[in-house]
Amino acid sequence: MVGAQVVRRLECEIDLREGGTYRYVFGRDPHRPMVFSGKFTEVVPPSRLVCTQLFEPERGAGEAVVTATFEEHAGKTRLVLHQLFPSKEALDGAVASGMEGGMRVTMDQLDELVLTLREPTTMKNRTTVERKSEREVVVRRTINGPARLVFDAFTKPELLKRWWAPKSTGLFFLSCEADVRVGGRYRFVFGLGDSPPMAFTGKYVEVTPPARLVWTSDESEAGESVTTVTFEEKGGKTLVVMSEVHPSKEACDANLASGWDQGMRETLDQLDELAVALRSDVTRS
Repeated sequence: MVGAQVVRRLECEIDLREGGTYRYVFGRDPHRPMVFSGKFTEVVPPSRLVCTQLFEPERGAGEAVVTATFEEHAGKTRLVLHQLFPSKEALDGAVASGMEGGMRVTMDQLDELVLTLREPTTMKNRTTVERKSEREVVVRRTINGPARLVFDAFTKPELLKRWWAPKSTGLFFLSCEADVRVGGRYRFVFGLGDSPPMAFTGKYVEVTPPARLVWTSDESEAGESVTTVTFEEKGGKTLVVMSEVHPSKEACDANLASGWDQGMRETLDQLDELAVALRSDVTRS
């Protein structure tokens, strides 16, 4: 199953003052990064922020000007983001690249972050990633919900689509099929911008609700990996332990180098948020 980050934040530098500069470096490949930089021209906390923005690989296109205003009402904030491009061609290019969809995902993530900051006790759990051997990586995370809800989130397509895959990558489900029984198969197909669809497939080899789930992943040319997940409930929360055994040391090395561990941290944050929402729905009903 997918867990790697497709787009990663490689660098983030901010000198937040009038005349200060910033530089953000993103990339699927660290050797071919996407670099955005600019200067802050207005900084009026907490109501207004203005900066220039340059996409460094296309310096000739010129700078954009971004203005953000923040208007608070009843504990919520209306954010208006205005971006003035240097030319019609630059605006057309940004829209054609999928900027609108990307901004919707980014604003959703900002909303989730603000909720996390407002309710730190809900989101205090942390994900640990440990390489246990040349081929095995173990991930641990306590989820704020009972085991049966967390198990459902791993096995029901309508729930899987709400958390499985880190949102920061821009990945989205095209289809999600899961026949969760011993010998049953799954097939997850993701889209990313204009890229060809990416399919992840495998077979369930153990299904013990709500305590244990084991599946294979057979999309890799290096061979099958085997993922074992256990769910241990205590005090209304669930310790999730995921063991992924790769077919070789080289496959494990490549997976970790791709940013898989960071992707899993973000993905399990999303699972925690979903579990809290599902638990609240059960309480209200």
